[in-house]
Amino acid sequence: MGAIASIVTAISIIAVIYGLFMRRKASRITKADHMQSGAAASAANGKAVSVQGRPVAQPLVSPVTGTPCLYYEVEVEGFWKDGDTKKSKTYHEDKQGHVGVDDGSGVLPLDLAGGGDFDLKKTFEEKHKEGMFDDLKNAVGKGKPVIFGNFHFQNPVGSKANEFVCTEKVFTADGGAVYANGYMKEGVLSGKAIFSLLVSDKSREQLLDEAMGTAKKALMGGGIGVGVGILVGVISNFL
Repeated sequence: MGAIASIVTAISIIAVIYGLFMRRKASRITKADHMQSGAAASAANGKAVSVQGRPVAQPLVSPVTGTPCLYYEVEVEGFWKDGDTKKSKTYHEDKQGHVGVDDGSGVLPLDLAGGGDFDLKKTFEEKHKEGMFDDLKNAVGKGKPVIFGNFHFQNPVGSKANEFVCTEKVFTADGGAVYANGYMKEGVLSGKAIFSLLVSDKSREQLLDEAMGTAKKALMGGGIGVGVGILVGVISNFL
């Protein structure tokens, strides 16, 4: 029973932490100055701002699946065994997208370069494992690229990895509107320190309701779970 108590307590603590994170997200939405996009573009550096309007962007096509989008992330992670330990390394990472928000008052550019808290949709995830002959060919510089959809990945010479996972995620804003929350920097809405840029195709009200509701459920469930875990742990000491 002691092991069960530890598992219940650990899971519950994770739920509490997630609840606190979602409550912080809700607080961030309510505290940011919700402005017209044109006025926000001239706001002071460091000011917390949110805007909502239509996305203004040069349409992109994602490199793996060819999905029309406003922003995409592609990552290839390699894996190999070192004794009994499985190790990993990111071999390819690509983030692309230049988007602004316009509610009719002017365009506010968003800094998407560093990624952030975006409503991304996973469009591709596939694993490829190289065989012994692939490793030998790669070692002498004659390896063939690993093909993931429309994307060709070349395993670098000298790489230890023989298993690769490619993941593609996109942001499309199918609803035709974008909500963005961040901090102003030289006329651009960006992330700041540990607070990443928040971009969603949901409305401000939808995001706020979702964050508050999730926070309440996670904190309540996590708190009850921690109590149950401690109780079970105490009981197990007497059995």
